[in-house]
Amino acid sequence: MLAILGLAFANWVAWGYLLEGGHLKVTFFDVGQGDAIFIETPQGHQILIDGGPGKKVVDKVGKALPFWDKSIDLMILTHPDADHITGLVGVLEQYKVENVLWTGVRADTNIFAAWERALGNEETRITLARTGQKLFWNKDPNVFMEILHPDDAGITSAKATNDTSVMSKFVYSGHSLLFTGDITKAVEQKLVDQGLDLRADVLKVPHHGSKYSSSEAFLAAVSPSTAIIQVGAKNSYGHPTEEVLSRLGDIPVLRTDQESDIVLQFEK
Repeated sequence: MLAILGLAFANWVAWGYLLEGGHLKVTFFDVGQGDAIFIETPQGHQILIDGGPGKKVVDKVGKALPFWDKSIDLMILTHPDADHITGLVGVLEQYKVENVLWTGVRADTNIFAAWERALGNEETRITLARTGQKLFWNKDPNVFMEILHPDDAGITSAKATNDTSVMSKFVYSGHSLLFTGDITKAVEQKLVDQGLDLRADVLKVPHHGSKYSSSEAFLAAVSPSTAIIQVGAKNSYGHPTEEVLSRLGDIPVLRTDQESDIVLQFEK
């Protein structure tokens, strides 16, 4: 694995396709108590962010793609907790994944070992996610995904894997979505203090609506018009918490435990 990573380090991933009409489609899969987000660009590129806690994501991806399409352009693992990594193993086993973006943060778990084995069987370009990287699809400067977290210092100082989560901002011709993994208030405050442009139309609420995330300062900096909470019905954690729902206030909230799959489309 280290040898593969050593050969595959890169600052960005690019596909040489021109943007020609169509729409951007983002689906927040209902995979229970976990995250799995599927992005389809107008040209048919597919990006999968996390895979949820079980095998549901494999069926979800299979229904989202044409029956003949057995490849995914980019897979992003935000962090190696089971509710984010487990479903990705099955995806790696059933689909050709062209690019994988992750932090390099390891976990001493059976499911992480399975992820490593599955990844080792793929002819995949592997990139370590770090703050400041941008992923481009074409020459249009208004279409990109930017990595806002983590940096090396953030990984080293993190007290839990949640705070090593890949946080990315997807910008598409005036529309923006913020994907947050499971970051907590500590990372949120760091990002606010750094003065990063966190503004986004759509916020994937961090850590399934845990009370330890979604601080008032962070929500004010993002100022979303829509909040998405990926959460399992009647989960044992009490997510989303009343504290977070209260802090979201008048922001419209969509939840996978209530709506099932949540599909958003954006025109150019």
